[in-house]
Amino acid sequence: MINYHFFSATLGVALGIAILILVRRGHLHLSHAVFWLACAVTSLVVGIAPGLSDRIAALFGISYGPTLVILLALSALALRALQADIETTHQEIRIRRLTQRLAMIEADLDSSANAHAPAANPPSAAPAEAAEHGGN
Repeated sequence: MINYHFFSATLGVALGIAILILVRRGHLHLSHAVFWLACAVTSLVVGIAPGLSDRIAALFGISYGPTLVILLALSALALRALQADIETTHQEIRIRRLTQRLAMIEADLDSSANAHAPAANPPSAAPAEAAEHGGN
């Protein structure tokens, strides 16, 4: 059975490589990658130096070190989810404002195009007269 230290270190390395590949291919923005790289480094450190998490946990009165790691990971993910919701809200507001601006610009263009368009020519009587006289 693999202990959690080896698994944590392996997970940290794999996550770090995956994040770097995603950034390189342009699938993940660098500002978002910083958070995920910090998670990967933390996972690697916990795997390489498991006693460190036990000592830090003892400072907070937690008797089992991995509990602190799990609690910190859940807290970090909750904060990341909150940050993503805030960003989504800002983007939705910006999209709504841009849509409203676009509608106002299109309305201005339509009204100015209608104001400058020449008046439509009234239908001439020639087709009616041609029909009365047999067409040609």
